[in-house]
Amino acid sequence: MAALGFMSTIVIGGAVPANAAVVTVDGTVEALRVDYIQFTHFGGALDIFTTGIVGPSGAELDDPMIRLFVDDNSPVGSLTGTQVAVADDGTNLDPLISLGSLGAGNYILAVGRFDLEETEARSGVATTPLGNSDYSTTFTSATAIQLANTPVPGPIVGAGLPALMAFGGFVAWRRRKGGASV
Repeated sequence: MAALGFMSTIVIGGAVPANAAVVTVDGTVEALRVDYIQFTHFGGALDIFTTGIVGPSGAELDDPMIRLFVDDNSPVGSLTGTQVAVADDGTNLDPLISLGSLGAGNYILAVGRFDLEETEARSGVATTPLGNSDYSTTFTSATAIQLANTPVPGPIVGAGLPALMAFGGFVAWRRRKGGASV
């Protein structure tokens, strides 16, 4: 996925509902990175709870910390939106952001380890965790939450090289063939 931060995998029976009161997202924080969850909130009360789980990486995110930002369309990995809330509920406790009233809009939740600094959350590069770690985040809303779709990874550098080489070989073959049949 993205180089400086990864978008979480959405886990809701395989489908992403347009509106839901409770939504759960499972994700992985890569080593020395921050994970992001982009979502639209339709206004009102909102609770966000994150806990470490043993998932695909095989390691539980130790003592997670979350930071909520306004999504101002800045690229993930260089967030400039206002920080709305932060939760680190202490040693070995799972963070909970509980907002009695949050305006409708687009938001980004940054997920990291207990020592996640605001600058790390904004940049996508962190000093911990040292290995990939898994977590689960549950959004509980008075109205609805709509998760952003997981972005498609960008093109792999050099992936078009074999096709370009094959095309170049075809052109050279056609030229030789054309030059030989006078």
